[in-house]
Amino acid sequence: MACLQEVDWKRLVEIAGEYYRPGRFTTFAAYEWTSTPNTANLHRNIFFLDTKKVPEIPFSSIDSDDPRELWKWMDGQRQAGNELIAISHNSNLSNGLMFPTEVDDRGRPIDKVGADADAQRAADGTQTGQGPIGDNTGAFTQ
Repeated sequence: MACLQEVDWKRLVEIAGEYYRPGRFTTFAAYEWTSTPNTANLHRNIFFLDTKKVPEIPFSSIDSDDPRELWKWMDGQRQAGNELIAISHNSNLSNGLMFPTEVDDRGRPIDKVGADADAQRAADGTQTGQGPIGDNTGAFTQ
């Protein structure tokens, strides 16, 4: 039996495809990914180019609350031929984490959330890595 989230996602994709009218009414298969590290809200709206090629189920903060994992998933979707884009919103509720202003010695944004997660992974003996917490946005190709 499919989980409720999967059923809801499939229905949303069906409705978006059914009501799309080029030049008259635009619909998207889309959802919101939200992570709340230390009560900071990191909202991203994820939009797919069309309903013809979307994943079976979207990536959620249940899968990972680390934005870098969302970007990896999005890169995998692009490699599979799914065109998508992430748009951040409600950054005023992110306690400054949505758009970091500190940079490392190479000018890359320092990911405070990622750094905290990396420290925990190091303490746990699991894999570490650092990357920006900003957005993995991309333009649709069409």
